[in-house]
Amino acid sequence: MNLHLGRLLGIDVKIHWTFWFLPLFILFSGNTGSISVGMHLGLLFAMFACVVMHEYGHALAARRYGIRTRDVTLYPIGGVANLERISERPREELVIAIAGPLVNVAIVGVLIGVMYVKTRFDPVFVAEGHLVLDQVDLFLTLLAWLNVGMVLFNMIPAFPLDGGRVLRALLAFKFERLRATRIAVRIGAVLIFSLAFLSFFFTQSLWLGIIGMFLYFAGRREVAMLEYRDWLRRQAEHQTSWQLMFENMFQQPAHPSDDDPGDDADDTFVWDPRSQAWVREGHHEPPRHIV
Repeated sequence: MNLHLGRLLGIDVKIHWTFWFLPLFILFSGNTGSISVGMHLGLLFAMFACVVMHEYGHALAARRYGIRTRDVTLYPIGGVANLERISERPREELVIAIAGPLVNVAIVGVLIGVMYVKTRFDPVFVAEGHLVLDQVDLFLTLLAWLNVGMVLFNMIPAFPLDGGRVLRALLAFKFERLRATRIAVRIGAVLIFSLAFLSFFFTQSLWLGIIGMFLYFAGRREVAMLEYRDWLRRQAEHQTSWQLMFENMFQQPAHPSDDDPGDDADDTFVWDPRSQAWVREGHHEPPRHIV
C-alpha cells in the first residue's frame, strides 16, 4: 500500500509503506555520535526530497521524447520513476538515464553556493586545525556529501542503475539492444560483486553484497523481458510469412474484367503472305505464330 503525497507537474508522488522503517529505525536507535536524532531525521527527509528531484530529472527528460511517467515512488533504498515505456533509441535512453544524476550535481552546486553565501555573513571558525561548524553548516555539508555519494553510486555501470543504463545505451550504438543489455548486465555483475567483496574484506559489511544481489536479479529480469519480446517478434514474423505464403497459394489469379479489357484486347492480327505468319497490325514486331 502506497501513501499518495500529491501531484507535481502531472506526476503522482507516492511513498511505499516500507519506507517508514527508516525513520522508525532512527527514532529507536538513539543518538549517533555528535549527530542528534533530529539531525538524522532532517537529513533523511531532505535526502529523499533530493531523490524525488532525481527521479523528476528522469521523468522530465523522458517527457521530452513523448514518454509519460505514471508516478514516482519512494522506497527505503531509493526512488523509482515508473515510466510507461523504456525508449529503445540509444540516444534517448542515454539522455534519460543521465538526467537524474545531473540533478544531484546541480543540487550539490546549489548547496555549495548557499554555504558560500552563509560564510560571508557568518564566518566559520577554525579550532585546533578543524573547522567549527554550526548545525546549519553541518546539515548543508552532510546533505551535499550525501548527494555526491548518490551520484557516485548511481553512476556505477551496474544495470539497472543509471550508470548501467548509460552503459547499455552506449553499447546499443554498436550492438543490437538485447545483446547490449546482456553485456551491460554481465559487466555490472562483475563490478558490483567485486566491490561487495572488497567492502566485506575491509569493513566486514554485507550491505553492498545484498544490494549487488538485488541489482543482479533486476538486471536478469530486464534481460528475460527483452528475450521474451524478441521471441514474440520472431513468432509474429514467422506467422506472417506462413500466412502470406498460404494467401498467395490459394489466391485466384486476376483476370481482366469486361469493363477493362487490358492492353491485348485491342490487338488485331493480319496475315502476312511474305512471312507466312500472323502479325500484329500497325506494330513493327517480329512475326508471332498463332496456333
